[in-house]
Amino acid sequence: MTFAVNAQLADQAYSVEAVKHHEGMVGNTDLTGFTTYRVYVHLQNQSDFVSAIYGDERADNTIPFNLDFTCDLYQHPDGAFLGNNVQEAFYEYVPEMEYDSWFSIGADNNSAGGALTAFAEPAATTVLTKFNNDQSLTIEDGAIFTLNDEEHPNGEAKLSQMGEKRVLIGQFTTCGDFNWCLNVQIFPSRSGGEQIRESLCISSECVSNAAQLTWQATPASSEESSDASIAFNVEEDATQVNLYQKTSTSSVLVATAGEAQQNFENLEAGLYFIEIDKGEYCKKNSELIDLRSGSVNVDENENDNLNVAVYPNPGTGIYQLEVSERANVRYTVQDLQGRTIVTGNVNNIQGEGPVNKELDISSNANGTYIVKVFVNDEVKNIRLIKAD
Repeated sequence: MTFAVNAQLADQAYSVEAVKHHEGMVGNTDLTGFTTYRVYVHLQNQSDFVSAIYGDERADNTIPFNLDFTCDLYQHPDGAFLGNNVQEAFYEYVPEMEYDSWFSIGADNNSAGGALTAFAEPAATTVLTKFNNDQSLTIEDGAIFTLNDEEHPNGEAKLSQMGEKRVLIGQFTTCGDFNWCLNVQIFPSRSGGEQIRESLCISSECVSNAAQLTWQATPASSEESSDASIAFNVEEDATQVNLYQKTSTSSVLVATAGEAQQNFENLEAGLYFIEIDKGEYCKKNSELIDLRSGSVNVDENENDNLNVAVYPNPGTGIYQLEVSERANVRYTVQDLQGRTIVTGNVNNIQGEGPVNKELDISSNANGTYIVKVFVNDEVKNIRLIKAD
């Protein structure tokens, strides 16, 4: 294991991830209008670990542990305020419990045998009981700790899909926004070396008010070519738009743009993602964009009930993809050999009505194509006919 000299936060100190926007019933609970968020602290070194999140008004350079919600907070009556106490086995029978609100340091369930992985000081426990009763809270002298040894490596950073080194510290399901100020204690790689303590204020507005991104891409014609491209459009102001290529071990910055609409061209085959940077640690990443030659490998569950359509069909090469689902929808157009002709997304998170996206395959030969439309974990296949 590589040991860090000093543990430290990454340049992007935190992220807020919208896990699910709820519409309708989940189990026996109506969560319409609620969103489930997960909050992560990012570390510079993967071997470092977060040992505590806390509030201590007596210490220098710290702030009270304060969590405020602008709307109701969802708490399941059988849930817990620590993530490692969540009973994942109950999700099949009580699906709404998966969206309970809790704090954590790394662990989000006790499926590893119920071992103690995080605990709260007595001074914090009393206050956290208020949180479990749907209330905002302040901890002026207390902490949530994690054990961190070979059996409980919970506070150690895990690599995200985008290569970020991050530690999960909370999940909240609410019908509004939240603001969370806290202090973080970090040690280098369980060595007991020099620690750091950082204060952070985190807001869900970084996600809920982040710029909306749409994109369309043409994959490379072969694995050796550099003729792939991505056209993007950001609907709101962003400080900068960055294009990263995802490798097996990290993410590499390929290009940047300061305009709301632009093309990234002459890209080699590979996996990419677009990052919208609004400043002040508020960054939002797109899903992975597959620019490899050939088909896109995605688990498929056929679903004809998804509210999407392509017209006119048959057509001469210019089509409209209409999306009425409230979601960030991804699509690909493939030929019958499984080669991807074009791929992109349609952002309809606001759900204010049907959103249309033009599909242009006019330069391709007449014949049959397959449009695959991905909505969350579901997919709809639409057979498309091109005939001049």
